[in-house]
Amino acid sequence: MIKLQWQNFPIISVMLIVPLMVCHSTADAANPEDVQRLKTTKRCERCDLSGANLSGLDLSGAKVMDSDLTNANLSGANLVNAELMIA
Repeated sequence: MIKLQWQNFPIISVMLIVPLMVCHSTADAANPEDVQRLKTTKRCERCDLSGANLSGLDLSGAKVMDSDLTNANLSGANLVNAELMIA
């Protein structure tokens, strides 16, 4: 039987929390090539933009078709006349 003591609590906490952080950070990892393509051409079809920081970008008239925008940050982005069709 394992006896838990308060001095072991920080170690146990780290053992439980670190795997969750690793899983979360890899779940929303945009493809850097897709992000760059969107920034330079304002076109991205079937792109992985999940978790991408797109804040403040001029995406006016952009065409983003069948792409993953899960948790992407679009705050302050110019989306006038943009076509965003998510997968």
